[in-house]
Amino acid sequence: MKNIKIEYRYKPSPGFILVCLVHILAVFLFSWGLKTPDLDNLWFIINKLNTGKIQSLSSDDIVSMFQTLQNHPDFVDKLVGNDRIHILSPHTENYLETKKTYIIRGKDKSSTAFHLSLQGAENIWPVNASINIFQKKNKNKIFDIIANKSGRHKIILKPTDTTQLIELNLVISGISRPRHLKLDTAITVMVKFEKTND
Repeated sequence: MKNIKIEYRYKPSPGFILVCLVHILAVFLFSWGLKTPDLDNLWFIINKLNTGKIQSLSSDDIVSMFQTLQNHPDFVDKLVGNDRIHILSPHTENYLETKKTYIIRGKDKSSTAFHLSLQGAENIWPVNASINIFQKKNKNKIFDIIANKSGRHKIILKPTDTTQLIELNLVISGISRPRHLKLDTAITVMVKFEKTND
């Protein structure tokens, strides 16, 4: 019997390479198709905030939302309109309905006065208002206001060349132990924005 020697190919055939590439491309295409687009995810979060279904965003949601807002300035311009400010959380004529409120501020060449009006019963004071302004990467600003009685507080928001996401968090300290504020008849919170020359 004669030994038959079969030649061994060191390289795969072009047909095999083509089949492998088509499979890799198909897997990539399907995984890309299953991913939620950034604007769709942003719109989902905005709707949940507007309806009050979520009242607080996780840090991942804030980062994702902020990056999407930065990447889509046309969307931000339509959302904020001529006022350059849009409240995302539930509110009625600038009276807030949740303990955490999220506000979008678009690019603005002028300063804006952020007025925070707190009205409530004597036993709830002091109230701590923490305002966190997310802007360019690692350049966030935090303002803390401690209100000892009903009144109006003002923060000047400087002109900005980028979109800002503002988080307002209210905490009551006057009742036995500090706790997150539940907006009900005990306190009324109103925000107002107006252009200023400061």
